[in-house]
Amino acid sequence: MSLEGDVYVLTVYTGRNSWEEKTINYFNLKLHEAEQWLQEQAQRYGKTVTFHNGSFGSTKPIPYDVTPGARKGTESTDVIESVMKTIGYQTPLDFVNWVKQEYGYDNCLVLVVADKPGVSYAIGYRNDYDENKYYLEGAVIFTQYPQGGSLYSASIAHEMCHVFGAEDLYETFQQTKENEQLAKELYPDDIMFRISADIDELVIDEMTAWFVGLSDVEKGWYRKFSVE
Repeated sequence: MSLEGDVYVLTVYTGRNSWEEKTINYFNLKLHEAEQWLQEQAQRYGKTVTFHNGSFGSTKPIPYDVTPGARKGTESTDVIESVMKTIGYQTPLDFVNWVKQEYGYDNCLVLVVADKPGVSYAIGYRNDYDENKYYLEGAVIFTQYPQGGSLYSASIAHEMCHVFGAEDLYETFQQTKENEQLAKELYPDDIMFRISADIDELVIDEMTAWFVGLSDVEKGWYRKFSVE
C-alpha cells in the first residue's frame, strides 16, 4: 500500500473500561493532525492522499488487552485479526472487502488504540504471509508513552508510514547503528528517524518518500535500510 489515493482508517478503541470523552477527543485531534501532515507531505511530491475515518468501540471499548511493544520483534502480529474477529468479521480480509464494496476504496488500515502507557508498533503484510489473517495492515497505538506524557501526532504518523512501507531510520533489532549514523547525516528531520512534539519540525524526506511510494527516484543506499 502506498501513500496515495483514498485510504479508509478504522480506529478501534480497546480495554476493559470505558474511555473518557476527553481522551477520545484528544486521540482524534492527534490523528487528524497526523493525517493532515501526511497529506501535506504527499503534496510536496505531487501526490494526493485522502483519509476517510471510521471508529468502533468509542461508547463500549472492545474487551481486548493489548500488550505494549518491546522494540525486540516479540510483539504479537495477531492483534488485528483478533480485534476484527471480536468486532464480528470472520477474517480481517472480510473487512477489506467490505470497505471496497461499501466505498470503493482499495486501501484501508486499522489503528488498535489502548488507553495506557506503551510502545506503539505497526503490523505489516508481506506476500508470503497468510492473506486472510494479515492482509489488513495497521498499528497498535498507546495513548501514553512508557516514560510518561501523552501521545504525539508524530508517533501516529510514524506508525502509519510503516504501514505504507517506511522503515525505521534509527538503530533497532532490525536496523544497524551504521544505518542510523547515515540517516542522521542525510535525513535528521525525517519522521522515521525521530519524533517531535511539533510534527511540523519533521518531514518525509526523499528516502522515506521512495519507501512509501511518493517518489520513484531511488538512490544507491536506499535498499540497505530495507529489513525484508
